[in-house]
Amino acid sequence: MTSRAVPTTYAPRALAICTGAYVLAAAGLLDQRPATTHWREAERLQRLFTSVRVDPDVLFVDDGDVLTSAGVAAGVDLVAHRAGFGTGASLRQHLHSAIGVSPLAYRRAFGIPACPEAV
Repeated sequence: MTSRAVPTTYAPRALAICTGAYVLAAAGLLDQRPATTHWREAERLQRLFTSVRVDPDVLFVDDGDVLTSAGVAAGVDLVAHRAGFGTGASLRQHLHSAIGVSPLAYRRAFGIPACPEAV
């Protein structure tokens, strides 16, 4: 059995897709941080976890080591965003076309503002 050293640049992250934000909030990982969740749950999440800065109008929030997405399709955006982090937009665009999701198209269709990090 071989072991692999963890790179010195490794930084643990917590990522929640859709209502998984409840788990992060319950663990205290979202205290005083921006976060999002499915639009139908945003008000309830804010009510239950008042120290979380819930933004229901974005597809995802990348707050460094803690990331949340609005819904499952927005989770695809978030994962593509992180996969392309440091590698440029071309990898992100390739991932979106490979899985058949056009984030800009559904943002426009539903009037959702674009996340600056995702564009």
